[in-house]
Amino acid sequence: MSKSKVFFILCLAFIAGLGAHSFLSPEKRLLEPFTWYLLFVATGAAGIIVVLNPKPQTLNPKQNQNSNVPNSKSLEFWYWNLFRISNLGFGIVAIAFVFLGFFRYAQVIPVVDAQHLAHYVGQEAALRGKVDSLPRKREKTTAYVIKLSTYRGKLLLSAPIYPAYRPGDELFIQCTPQPLSQYEKWAVREGVSASCAFPEHIARPLTRPSAPLSLWERGGVRERVRVRATLYQIREIFDSRLRALFPDPYGALLAGILYGDTSGISQSLRQAFRTTGLAHITALSGYNITIISWVLIGALVYVGLTRKQALPVTLLLILLFVLATGAEASVVRAAIMGALVSLAQGVGRARHPRNALALAGVAMLAVNPRLLRFDLGFLLSFAATIALVYFANDIERRTLIRKLPKIWEIRKAGAASVAALLFTTPLLLYYTGILGPFALVANIL
Repeated sequence: MSKSKVFFILCLAFIAGLGAHSFLSPEKRLLEPFTWYLLFVATGAAGIIVVLNPKPQTLNPKQNQNSNVPNSKSLEFWYWNLFRISNLGFGIVAIAFVFLGFFRYAQVIPVVDAQHLAHYVGQEAALRGKVDSLPRKREKTTAYVIKLSTYRGKLLLSAPIYPAYRPGDELFIQCTPQPLSQYEKWAVREGVSASCAFPEHIARPLTRPSAPLSLWERGGVRERVRVRATLYQIREIFDSRLRALFPDPYGALLAGILYGDTSGISQSLRQAFRTTGLAHITALSGYNITIISWVLIGALVYVGLTRKQALPVTLLLILLFVLATGAEASVVRAAIMGALVSLAQGVGRARHPRNALALAGVAMLAVNPRLLRFDLGFLLSFAATIALVYFANDIERRTLIRKLPKIWEIRKAGAASVAALLFTTPLLLYYTGILGPFALVANIL
Protein backbone atom coordinates (compact mmCIF):
# COMPACT_ATOMS: atom_id res chain seq x y z
CA MET A 1 0.00 0.00 0.00
CA SER A 2 1.46 3.36 -1.04
CA LYS A 3 2.15 6.12 1.46
CA SER A 4 -0.30 8.38 -0.35
CA LYS A 5 -3.13 5.87 0.05
CA VAL A 6 -2.26 5.27 3.71
CA PHE A 7 -2.37 9.02 4.38
CA PHE A 8 -5.74 9.34 2.65
CA ILE A 9 -7.25 6.40 4.56
CA LEU A 10 -6.06 7.75 7.91
CA CYS A 11 -7.56 11.17 7.13
CA LEU A 12 -10.87 9.52 6.24
CA ALA A 13 -10.73 7.44 9.43
CA PHE A 14 -10.30 10.58 11.56
CA ILE A 15 -13.20 12.32 9.79
CA ALA A 16 -15.34 9.17 10.13
CA GLY A 17 -14.79 8.98 13.89
CA LEU A 18 -15.46 12.66 14.40
CA GLY A 19 -18.56 12.51 12.19
CA ALA A 20 -19.89 9.43 13.98
CA HIS A 21 -19.71 11.17 17.36
CA SER A 22 -21.22 14.41 16.01
CA PHE A 23 -24.27 12.61 14.59
CA LEU A 24 -24.72 9.95 17.29
CA SER A 25 -24.33 12.33 20.22
CA PRO A 26 -23.71 15.94 19.16
CA GLU A 27 -24.10 17.53 22.59
CA LYS A 28 -23.26 14.76 25.05
CA ARG A 29 -20.04 12.81 25.49
CA LEU A 30 -20.22 9.11 24.71
CA LEU A 31 -17.03 8.56 26.71
CA GLU A 32 -14.60 10.89 28.41
CA PRO A 33 -11.87 12.32 26.14
CA PHE A 34 -9.16 10.57 28.17
CA THR A 35 -10.83 7.20 27.49
CA TRP A 36 -10.90 7.86 23.75
CA TYR A 37 -7.26 8.95 23.93
CA LEU A 38 -6.26 5.74 25.68
CA LEU A 39 -8.10 3.72 23.02
CA PHE A 40 -6.27 5.68 20.32
CA VAL A 41 -2.85 5.10 21.90
CA ALA A 42 -3.44 1.41 22.64
CA THR A 43 -4.92 0.62 19.21
CA GLY A 44 -2.30 2.68 17.40
CA ALA A 45 0.54 0.98 19.27
CA ALA A 46 -0.93 -2.45 18.49
CA GLY A 47 -1.24 -1.55 14.80
CA ILE A 48 2.34 -0.30 14.60
CA ILE A 49 3.60 -3.48 16.30
CA VAL A 50 1.70 -5.59 13.78
CA VAL A 51 3.07 -3.53 10.86
CA LEU A 52 6.65 -3.84 12.10
CA ASN A 53 6.31 -7.53 12.95
CA PRO A 54 7.97 -9.69 10.25
CA LYS A 55 5.80 -12.11 8.31
CA PRO A 56 6.00 -15.76 9.33
CA GLN A 57 7.80 -18.14 7.04
CA THR A 58 5.53 -19.95 4.61
CA LEU A 59 6.04 -22.79 2.20
CA ASN A 60 6.92 -22.41 -1.44
CA PRO A 61 3.76 -21.93 -3.53
CA LYS A 62 5.18 -24.19 -6.27
CA GLN A 63 4.81 -27.08 -3.90
CA ASN A 64 1.57 -28.94 -4.65
CA GLN A 65 1.06 -26.83 -7.77
CA ASN A 66 -0.15 -29.94 -9.64
CA SER A 67 -2.76 -30.65 -7.02
CA ASN A 68 -6.29 -29.48 -7.76
CA VAL A 69 -7.33 -29.49 -4.10
CA PRO A 70 -5.14 -27.20 -1.97
CA ASN A 71 -3.97 -28.63 1.29
CA SER A 72 -3.68 -26.75 4.55
CA LYS A 73 -0.15 -25.57 3.78
CA SER A 74 -1.08 -24.05 0.44
CA LEU A 75 -4.12 -22.48 2.09
CA GLU A 76 -1.78 -20.95 4.63
CA PHE A 77 0.36 -19.49 1.84
CA TRP A 78 -2.73 -18.14 0.06
CA TYR A 79 -3.94 -16.53 3.30
CA TRP A 80 -0.71 -14.73 4.11
CA ASN A 81 -0.41 -13.39 0.56
CA LEU A 82 -4.00 -12.19 0.29
CA PHE A 83 -4.29 -10.71 3.78
CA ARG A 84 -0.84 -9.47 4.45
CA ILE A 85 0.22 -8.62 7.97
CA SER A 86 1.09 -5.07 6.94
CA ASN A 87 -2.43 -4.40 5.65
CA LEU A 88 -3.87 -5.80 8.87
CA GLY A 89 -1.64 -3.46 10.83
CA PHE A 90 -2.67 -0.45 8.76
CA GLY A 91 -6.29 -1.40 9.36
CA ILE A 92 -5.71 -1.39 13.11
CA VAL A 93 -3.98 2.00 12.85
CA ALA A 94 -6.99 3.30 10.86
CA ILE A 95 -9.28 2.19 13.71
CA ALA A 96 -6.99 4.10 16.06
CA PHE A 97 -7.58 7.26 14.00
CA VAL A 98 -11.32 6.67 14.24
CA PHE A 99 -10.87 6.77 18.02
CA LEU A 100 -8.82 9.95 17.56
CA GLY A 101 -11.80 11.53 15.79
CA PHE A 102 -14.06 10.53 18.69
CA PHE A 103 -11.50 12.00 21.10
CA ARG A 104 -11.32 15.34 19.28
CA TYR A 105 -15.09 15.79 19.18
CA ALA A 106 -15.49 14.79 22.83
CA GLN A 107 -13.01 17.52 23.73
CA VAL A 108 -15.29 20.33 22.53
CA ILE A 109 -18.36 19.07 24.43
CA PRO A 110 -18.35 21.05 27.68
CA VAL A 111 -18.75 19.67 31.18
CA VAL A 112 -21.92 21.26 32.56
CA ASP A 113 -21.35 22.26 36.18
CA ALA A 114 -22.02 25.31 38.34
CA GLN A 115 -19.35 27.26 36.44
CA HIS A 116 -20.88 26.67 33.00
CA LEU A 117 -23.60 28.75 31.34
CA ALA A 118 -25.72 25.70 30.45
CA HIS A 119 -26.24 25.05 34.17
CA TYR A 120 -28.31 28.25 34.42
CA VAL A 121 -30.66 27.65 31.50
CA GLY A 122 -34.16 28.67 32.63
CA GLN A 123 -32.81 30.71 35.54
CA GLU A 124 -32.32 34.46 35.64
CA ALA A 125 -28.64 35.31 35.66
CA ALA A 126 -26.33 38.31 35.52
CA LEU A 127 -23.89 37.73 32.68
CA ARG A 128 -20.81 39.58 31.59
CA GLY A 129 -18.74 39.04 28.48
CA LYS A 130 -17.37 40.36 25.21
CA VAL A 131 -18.66 40.25 21.65
CA ASP A 132 -16.60 37.39 20.23
CA SER A 133 -17.28 37.48 16.48
CA LEU A 134 -18.78 39.54 13.71
CA PRO A 135 -22.46 40.41 14.33
CA ARG A 136 -24.99 38.43 12.33
CA LYS A 137 -27.43 41.03 11.02
CA ARG A 138 -31.03 40.24 10.13
CA GLU A 139 -33.90 42.34 8.83
CA LYS A 140 -34.91 43.76 12.22
CA THR A 141 -32.50 42.23 14.72
CA THR A 142 -28.82 41.46 15.20
CA ALA A 143 -27.36 38.30 16.69
CA TYR A 144 -24.15 38.50 18.74
CA VAL A 145 -21.98 35.68 20.06
CA ILE A 146 -20.88 36.68 23.56
CA LYS A 147 -17.89 35.01 25.20
CA LEU A 148 -18.65 35.13 28.91
CA SER A 149 -16.25 36.02 31.69
CA THR A 150 -18.64 35.25 34.56
CA TYR A 151 -19.15 31.62 33.45
CA ARG A 152 -17.64 29.21 30.96
CA GLY A 153 -19.31 29.06 27.59
CA LYS A 154 -20.80 31.44 25.04
CA LEU A 155 -24.18 33.12 24.75
CA LEU A 156 -26.17 33.93 21.62
CA LEU A 157 -27.64 37.39 22.17
CA SER A 158 -30.50 38.61 19.97
CA ALA A 159 -30.91 42.36 20.24
CA PRO A 160 -32.34 45.31 18.28
CA ILE A 161 -30.27 46.66 15.41
CA TYR A 162 -29.51 49.80 17.45
CA PRO A 163 -27.46 50.33 19.47
CA ALA A 164 -24.89 48.29 17.55
CA TYR A 165 -21.99 46.51 19.23
CA ARG A 166 -18.63 45.60 17.76
CA PRO A 167 -16.28 42.66 18.35
CA GLY A 168 -14.41 43.27 21.60
CA ASP A 169 -17.16 45.36 23.20
CA GLU A 170 -17.82 44.29 26.79
CA LEU A 171 -21.46 43.91 27.82
CA PHE A 172 -23.40 43.32 31.01
CA ILE A 173 -26.60 41.31 30.38
CA GLN A 174 -29.42 40.51 32.76
CA CYS A 175 -31.56 37.73 31.27
CA THR A 176 -32.86 34.19 31.55
CA PRO A 177 -30.80 31.92 29.24
CA GLN A 178 -32.84 29.55 27.09
CA PRO A 179 -31.92 26.44 25.05
CA LEU A 180 -31.06 27.12 21.42
CA SER A 181 -34.03 26.86 19.08
CA GLN A 182 -33.92 24.92 15.82
CA TYR A 183 -33.18 28.15 13.94
CA GLU A 184 -30.33 28.99 16.30
CA LYS A 185 -28.49 25.67 16.02
CA TRP A 186 -26.01 27.28 13.62
CA ALA A 187 -24.45 28.95 16.67
CA VAL A 188 -23.41 25.58 18.13
CA ARG A 189 -20.44 25.59 15.76
CA GLU A 190 -19.24 28.73 17.57
CA GLY A 191 -19.41 26.97 20.95
CA VAL A 192 -22.68 28.62 22.01
CA SER A 193 -24.60 26.86 24.81
CA ALA A 194 -27.68 29.07 25.32
CA SER A 195 -29.45 32.14 23.99
CA CYS A 196 -31.05 35.32 25.27
CA ALA A 197 -33.57 37.16 23.10
CA PHE A 198 -34.11 40.87 23.79
CA PRO A 199 -33.06 40.90 27.45
CA GLU A 200 -34.46 43.62 29.65
CA HIS A 201 -31.06 44.99 30.54
CA ILE A 202 -27.98 45.37 28.29
CA ALA A 203 -25.24 47.80 29.20
CA ARG A 204 -21.55 48.41 28.85
CA PRO A 205 -20.02 47.89 32.32
CA LEU A 206 -18.35 50.89 33.89
CA THR A 207 -16.26 48.83 36.31
CA ARG A 208 -13.33 46.63 35.52
CA PRO A 209 -13.35 42.85 36.04
CA SER A 210 -12.70 41.78 39.62
CA ALA A 211 -9.91 39.38 38.60
CA PRO A 212 -7.26 41.44 36.79
CA LEU A 213 -5.33 39.80 34.00
CA SER A 214 -1.59 39.41 34.03
CA LEU A 215 0.57 41.61 31.81
CA TRP A 216 1.08 38.74 29.37
CA GLU A 217 -2.65 37.96 29.25
CA ARG A 218 -3.56 41.63 28.80
CA GLY A 219 -1.15 41.86 25.87
CA GLY A 220 -2.63 38.78 24.19
CA VAL A 221 -6.23 39.89 24.71
CA ARG A 222 -5.43 43.40 23.53
CA GLU A 223 -3.86 42.11 20.32
CA ARG A 224 -6.80 39.79 19.58
CA VAL A 225 -9.30 42.58 20.16
CA ARG A 226 -7.28 44.94 17.99
CA VAL A 227 -7.12 42.45 15.12
CA ARG A 228 -10.84 41.70 15.34
CA ALA A 229 -11.70 45.39 15.49
CA THR A 230 -9.54 46.10 12.44
CA LEU A 231 -11.07 43.26 10.46
CA TYR A 232 -14.54 44.41 11.46
CA GLN A 233 -13.81 47.95 10.28
CA ILE A 234 -12.54 46.59 6.96
CA ARG A 235 -15.68 44.49 6.63
CA GLU A 236 -17.89 47.52 7.39
CA ILE A 237 -16.10 49.63 4.78
CA PHE A 238 -16.36 46.86 2.20
CA ASP A 239 -20.05 46.35 2.96
CA SER A 240 -20.89 50.07 2.84
CA ARG A 241 -19.12 50.48 -0.52
CA LEU A 242 -20.92 47.44 -1.87
CA ARG A 243 -24.33 48.74 -0.78
CA ALA A 244 -23.50 52.17 -2.21
CA LEU A 245 -22.64 50.72 -5.63
CA PHE A 246 -25.48 48.20 -5.68
CA PRO A 247 -28.62 49.28 -3.81
CA ASP A 248 -30.90 46.63 -2.32
CA PRO A 249 -32.03 44.07 -3.26
CA TYR A 250 -29.02 43.73 -5.60
CA GLY A 251 -26.44 44.71 -3.00
CA ALA A 252 -28.02 42.40 -0.42
CA LEU A 253 -27.94 39.49 -2.87
CA LEU A 254 -24.32 40.18 -3.77
CA ALA A 255 -23.38 40.34 -0.07
CA GLY A 256 -25.03 36.94 0.44
CA ILE A 257 -23.18 35.40 -2.50
CA LEU A 258 -19.79 36.89 -1.60
CA TYR A 259 -19.62 36.43 2.16
CA GLY A 260 -22.88 34.87 3.31
CA ASP A 261 -24.47 38.02 4.76
CA THR A 262 -28.20 37.51 4.13
CA SER A 263 -29.42 40.27 6.45
CA GLY A 264 -30.62 42.45 3.58
CA ILE A 265 -32.44 39.70 1.67
CA SER A 266 -36.19 39.86 2.12
CA GLN A 267 -38.18 36.86 3.26
CA SER A 268 -40.02 36.67 -0.07
CA LEU A 269 -36.74 36.54 -2.00
CA ARG A 270 -35.40 33.82 0.30
CA GLN A 271 -38.53 31.76 -0.32
CA ALA A 272 -38.12 32.28 -4.07
CA PHE A 273 -34.56 30.96 -3.85
CA ARG A 274 -35.76 27.86 -1.98
CA THR A 275 -38.51 27.23 -4.52
CA THR A 276 -36.16 27.47 -7.51
CA GLY A 277 -33.36 25.46 -5.89
CA LEU A 278 -30.99 28.44 -5.65
CA ALA A 279 -30.86 28.75 -1.86
CA HIS A 280 -27.29 27.45 -1.84
CA ILE A 281 -25.89 30.54 -3.58
CA THR A 282 -26.24 32.55 -0.35
CA ALA A 283 -24.75 29.74 1.77
CA LEU A 284 -21.10 30.69 1.44
CA SER A 285 -19.11 27.71 0.17
CA GLY A 286 -16.11 26.79 -1.91
CA TYR A 287 -18.40 26.65 -4.93
CA ASN A 288 -18.99 30.41 -4.74
CA ILE A 289 -15.28 31.12 -4.46
CA THR A 290 -14.54 28.71 -7.32
CA ILE A 291 -16.93 30.51 -9.68
CA ILE A 292 -15.38 33.85 -8.69
CA SER A 293 -11.87 32.47 -9.30
CA TRP A 294 -12.88 31.19 -12.74
CA VAL A 295 -14.19 34.62 -13.65
CA LEU A 296 -10.97 36.21 -12.43
CA ILE A 297 -8.79 33.76 -14.35
CA GLY A 298 -10.86 34.30 -17.50
CA ALA A 299 -10.57 38.07 -17.15
CA LEU A 300 -6.80 37.90 -16.60
CA VAL A 301 -6.37 35.60 -19.61
CA TYR A 302 -8.46 38.02 -21.65
CA VAL A 303 -6.10 40.92 -20.83
CA GLY A 304 -3.08 38.93 -21.97
CA LEU A 305 -1.84 36.68 -19.16
CA THR A 306 -1.39 32.94 -19.56
CA ARG A 307 -3.32 30.59 -17.29
CA LYS A 308 -0.19 29.76 -15.29
CA GLN A 309 0.44 33.47 -14.79
CA ALA A 310 -3.20 34.18 -13.94
CA LEU A 311 -3.39 31.45 -11.28
CA PRO A 312 -1.09 33.04 -8.62
CA VAL A 313 -2.66 36.45 -9.27
CA THR A 314 -6.10 34.93 -8.70
CA LEU A 315 -4.99 33.25 -5.45
CA LEU A 316 -3.60 36.60 -4.25
CA LEU A 317 -6.90 38.29 -5.09
CA ILE A 318 -8.78 35.58 -3.15
CA LEU A 319 -6.54 36.29 -0.14
CA LEU A 320 -7.26 40.03 -0.41
CA PHE A 321 -10.95 39.23 -0.71
CA VAL A 322 -10.82 37.18 2.52
CA LEU A 323 -9.18 40.07 4.36
CA ALA A 324 -11.58 42.62 2.85
CA THR A 325 -14.62 40.68 4.08
CA GLY A 326 -13.31 40.47 7.64
CA ALA A 327 -11.54 37.09 7.48
CA GLU A 328 -14.60 35.39 8.95
CA ALA A 329 -14.12 31.68 9.58
CA SER A 330 -16.72 30.66 6.98
CA VAL A 331 -15.06 32.87 4.35
CA VAL A 332 -11.63 31.42 5.14
CA ARG A 333 -12.93 27.84 4.80
CA ALA A 334 -14.68 28.62 1.53
CA ALA A 335 -11.55 30.34 0.20
CA ILE A 336 -9.42 27.29 1.02
CA MET A 337 -11.76 24.97 -0.88
CA GLY A 338 -12.08 27.37 -3.80
CA ALA A 339 -8.30 27.75 -4.00
CA LEU A 340 -7.88 23.97 -4.04
CA VAL A 341 -10.20 23.67 -7.05
CA SER A 342 -8.38 26.49 -8.84
CA LEU A 343 -5.03 24.82 -8.21
CA ALA A 344 -6.32 21.41 -9.33
CA GLN A 345 -7.67 22.75 -12.62
CA GLY A 346 -5.20 25.57 -13.18
CA VAL A 347 -2.01 23.56 -12.72
CA GLY A 348 -3.46 20.68 -14.73
CA ARG A 349 -1.97 17.85 -12.70
CA ALA A 350 -2.87 14.39 -13.88
CA ARG A 351 -3.53 12.92 -10.47
CA HIS A 352 -6.51 14.07 -8.44
CA PRO A 353 -5.80 16.16 -5.33
CA ARG A 354 -7.59 13.79 -2.97
CA ASN A 355 -4.90 14.08 -0.29
CA ALA A 356 -5.07 17.87 -0.40
CA LEU A 357 -8.84 17.75 0.04
CA ALA A 358 -8.57 15.21 2.87
CA LEU A 359 -5.85 17.26 4.61
CA ALA A 360 -7.93 20.45 4.29
CA GLY A 361 -10.92 18.68 5.81
CA VAL A 362 -8.89 17.22 8.69
CA ALA A 363 -7.27 20.59 9.44
CA MET A 364 -10.60 22.46 9.51
CA LEU A 365 -12.32 19.80 11.60
CA ALA A 366 -9.39 19.55 14.01
CA VAL A 367 -9.73 23.29 14.67
CA ASN A 368 -13.54 23.20 14.91
CA PRO A 369 -15.03 19.67 15.10
CA ARG A 370 -18.60 21.01 15.14
CA LEU A 371 -18.45 22.04 11.47
CA LEU A 372 -19.40 18.61 10.20
CA ARG A 373 -22.71 18.65 12.06
CA PHE A 374 -23.70 22.30 12.34
CA ASP A 375 -22.25 24.14 9.33
CA LEU A 376 -24.11 23.71 6.04
CA GLY A 377 -21.61 25.93 4.24
CA PHE A 378 -18.75 23.60 5.19
CA LEU A 379 -20.63 20.55 3.90
CA LEU A 380 -21.61 22.34 0.69
CA SER A 381 -18.00 23.42 0.20
CA PHE A 382 -16.70 19.87 0.35
CA ALA A 383 -19.51 18.34 -1.70
CA ALA A 384 -19.22 20.98 -4.43
CA THR A 385 -15.41 20.83 -4.44
CA ILE A 386 -15.39 17.04 -4.87
CA ALA A 387 -17.95 17.37 -7.67
CA LEU A 388 -15.97 20.08 -9.48
CA VAL A 389 -12.62 18.33 -9.18
CA TYR A 390 -13.69 14.78 -10.04
CA PHE A 391 -16.83 14.98 -12.18
CA ALA A 392 -17.24 18.39 -13.85
CA ASN A 393 -14.90 17.58 -16.76
CA ASP A 394 -16.57 14.23 -17.47
CA ILE A 395 -20.01 15.83 -17.40
CA GLU A 396 -18.81 18.50 -19.81
CA ARG A 397 -17.48 15.91 -22.30
CA ARG A 398 -19.96 13.02 -22.02
CA THR A 399 -23.41 14.52 -21.42
CA LEU A 400 -25.79 16.86 -23.22
CA ILE A 401 -23.88 19.73 -21.64
CA ARG A 402 -21.32 19.35 -24.44
CA LYS A 403 -23.87 20.87 -26.84
CA LEU A 404 -23.86 24.16 -24.96
CA PRO A 405 -21.77 26.94 -26.52
CA LYS A 406 -18.24 27.52 -25.28
CA ILE A 407 -18.52 31.29 -25.45
CA TRP A 408 -18.16 33.03 -22.07
CA GLU A 409 -17.46 29.64 -20.46
CA ILE A 410 -21.19 28.73 -20.68
CA ARG A 411 -20.41 25.04 -21.20
CA LYS A 412 -17.93 24.92 -18.35
CA ALA A 413 -20.30 26.76 -16.01
CA GLY A 414 -23.14 24.43 -17.00
CA ALA A 415 -21.06 21.34 -16.27
CA ALA A 416 -19.94 22.81 -12.95
CA SER A 417 -23.54 23.62 -11.98
CA VAL A 418 -24.78 20.13 -12.83
CA ALA A 419 -21.93 18.44 -10.94
CA ALA A 420 -22.34 20.67 -7.89
CA LEU A 421 -26.12 20.28 -7.94
CA LEU A 422 -25.92 16.48 -8.02
CA PHE A 423 -23.67 16.42 -4.97
CA THR A 424 -25.26 19.20 -2.95
CA THR A 425 -28.92 18.25 -3.54
CA PRO A 426 -28.95 15.51 -0.84
CA LEU A 427 -27.58 18.01 1.69
CA LEU A 428 -30.08 20.70 0.72
CA LEU A 429 -32.95 18.21 0.91
CA TYR A 430 -31.80 17.07 4.37
CA TYR A 431 -31.42 20.60 5.79
CA THR A 432 -34.21 22.47 3.95
CA GLY A 433 -36.53 19.72 2.66
CA ILE A 434 -37.17 21.70 -0.54
CA LEU A 435 -36.07 21.00 -4.13
CA GLY A 436 -37.49 23.13 -6.91
CA PRO A 437 -38.57 21.43 -10.17
CA PHE A 438 -36.51 23.90 -12.18
CA ALA A 439 -33.41 23.74 -9.99
CA LEU A 440 -31.15 22.25 -12.67
CA VAL A 441 -32.09 24.78 -15.37
CA ALA A 442 -31.90 27.67 -12.90
CA ASN A 443 -28.42 26.65 -11.74
CA ILE A 444 -27.11 26.35 -15.29
CA LEU A 445 -28.50 29.78 -16.16
